[in-house]
Amino acid sequence: MFKRAAFVLVLFSAIVHAQHFNFEGSVRDAETKKGIPFATVLFQNIKKGTSADKKGVFKLAVDENLKKELVSISCVGYESKFIRFDELKDAIVFLNPKIDELAAVKLYEMRLEHKKRINPFRGRQVVGLGNFSGGAYPSALARYYERPDGFDKACFLSEIKIDFYKRLGIPDSDAKFRLRILDVAADKKPGKDLLSSDFILTKEERDRQISLDLKHYKLQVPADGFFIVVEHLFIESNRFTETISVKVNDSVGIKQYQVERYAPIFKGIEIRESEEKSRCYYSGISGWKPINLLDTKSSVLQGRFPAPAFKLLFTD
Repeated sequence: MFKRAAFVLVLFSAIVHAQHFNFEGSVRDAETKKGIPFATVLFQNIKKGTSADKKGVFKLAVDENLKKELVSISCVGYESKFIRFDELKDAIVFLNPKIDELAAVKLYEMRLEHKKRINPFRGRQVVGLGNFSGGAYPSALARYYERPDGFDKACFLSEIKIDFYKRLGIPDSDAKFRLRILDVAADKKPGKDLLSSDFILTKEERDRQISLDLKHYKLQVPADGFFIVVEHLFIESNRFTETISVKVNDSVGIKQYQVERYAPIFKGIEIRESEEKSRCYYSGISGWKPINLLDTKSSVLQGRFPAPAFKLLFTD
């Protein structure tokens, strides 16, 4: 899951093998009828899901006993749909574009005179952050950032830099992922998107860091802060296999397992539970969960927690 230091579904284009059904479907824009790239298909009560490809097409192997389970189809900038599996009538689901519901903000001219950089890696132990669902469904990692001091009036988020962790013993490759910027919900967890743009970024093979320039969007930092989120995409080009060694018992010894993972591996830092400002979450099928719910006492983290970290640039 992490290392230290370093549908829409086509109901009856299914092929049946035993009690497993291989479904293929597509997610499309209700207005343009074009495919929605990298939409998320996720069972609501079962740890299972996938991502559509760049054309909005997805494939999913499903057990017969999941036919009555609720499935969500979603993507940034669109209204989500919730459909019971056995009520799907055809191979296509159309999502309606979301009407912007952003709160009214004061308009300021960007002066780009005063800048402030945030680098949470300084003096920290680095960890690698993979897919927290164990390869069962697309998941996400979120970290809270407060509005920095020193900005009397306008404060804009100018740039985000994402660092990557080199996979040990496995060649790196190109990998796509989604970046989101969310407000703070009433329960202090990640809330709604502050930007309707769907940022699909590509980490190329040799990249150790990539940047997103946000000056064009003139994104004002809310008074109560915001969350930065990275989402893994469950697409074929991101998939890789990792060998995990697990000690079974003294008589059997160590056994090796092949585990399916999805790139990229993000670079993060270790934090302690007492660090109140480090509000970090990972997404589960029931919503956002605090990262300190993870049991890390028996791991190399020894009770500390893995936290996503991003280098930020703010300006006026």
